[in-house]
Amino acid sequence: MILRRFRSLTERQYDTMLLVVRGLPSKAIAAEMGISERTVKSHRGEVMRKLGVSSIAELVALALRVDIIR
Repeated sequence: MILRRFRSLTERQYDTMLLVVRGLPSKAIAAEMGISERTVKSHRGEVMRKLGVSSIAELVALALRVDIIR
């Protein structure tokens, strides 16, 4: 069930999520991905909605749970 939620992310949303859980701020993520900070915030919001989490801490815990990050 949790993996299905991760699979629902677009490639950009997934890439954004990986950088968010690494602790990078939106400005740094935008620079690394070559997109605007506003777009990063939009992707992050969609990631949170699709994964059913309401905080970055919950997002990190979920990513750890499915072994996306270590």
